[in-house]
Amino acid sequence: MASPEEDDQTEKGGGDDLESEKCATQNEYYKLLKRNEFLGTRYPHPETMERLGIYDDVDYMFKQCNLNIRIFRPMEGYEEETIQFLSSVELFLYGESEDDEIRPDGSLGYLEFCVYDIDYRLPIEHLELIYGFPSGKDTSHHFDKRELQSFSATLGSKHGFSSSRTKSNEIRSPMVRYFHRSLASALFARERNGTFVNGELELMETALQELLGLASDGTVLVGDQTDASVSFYLIGHLLSYRGWVKGLKKPGRMVVGRVVTPIQRTCNVPLHSKPIPPRWIDMQHLINSKSFWSQQKNGLYI
Repeated sequence: MASPEEDDQTEKGGGDDLESEKCATQNEYYKLLKRNEFLGTRYPHPETMERLGIYDDVDYMFKQCNLNIRIFRPMEGYEEETIQFLSSVELFLYGESEDDEIRPDGSLGYLEFCVYDIDYRLPIEHLELIYGFPSGKDTSHHFDKRELQSFSATLGSKHGFSSSRTKSNEIRSPMVRYFHRSLASALFARERNGTFVNGELELMETALQELLGLASDGTVLVGDQTDASVSFYLIGHLLSYRGWVKGLKKPGRMVVGRVVTPIQRTCNVPLHSKPIPPRWIDMQHLINSKSFWSQQKNGLYI
């Protein structure tokens, strides 16, 4: 699973200190996560999409991915509670060992986490209800790697897909570029999203598979070969923070607060922190982003 800021290679380091250890305690993870700047999650901006004439197209792609509008409802983040969540959250899947509890009907597993010394458990099916994700029978996604390479080339990549190196500004279509930025910001909660990570490319293929049918080289776009819920992209991302923070050479930025807030509210976690307001993928943000528009011509960004 990609790290929260996979493209931020300059912040990764190693050594004989805590960050390079294979294991750390919840308290040690908490201290590492606490060093990072905590910002509001950035959301798709309806007025900007309307102004650009891409609202219907972007909405279509969201629906093709089974992404309900609820995941893009603006919501505050809470730094202290989010950091405690990320430093403790674990995934448990039924059937992984003989000691597993009796599996409830239709349940694949659950998340466990601790906030303010209280332990919480959230079944995966409840997570799916929170975000409006359809349920699935599998616990991981599988796409053919060569198919993803062909799809990446169809989008505009000149050098083939490579996570953390393939630039999002290589996407020729503005609507697909905006869709990617929305995924990277609101679902995968990445502040620096000028590149793709694997899950984002897979969801982009899911969004365009029915419309395109074939890649530019004639490869049939089969898509996901499993019956896994979108929730496992989200779960994988939440679990990746501890690995990410151990590899940081200097403090980074975290924008995951809004993604965690619905979970905390559903579980009745007390939220004492000052709320961090959400931000938008609005026109000013796009103008400031060199990875969205590369030049200005006759007063218009292209």
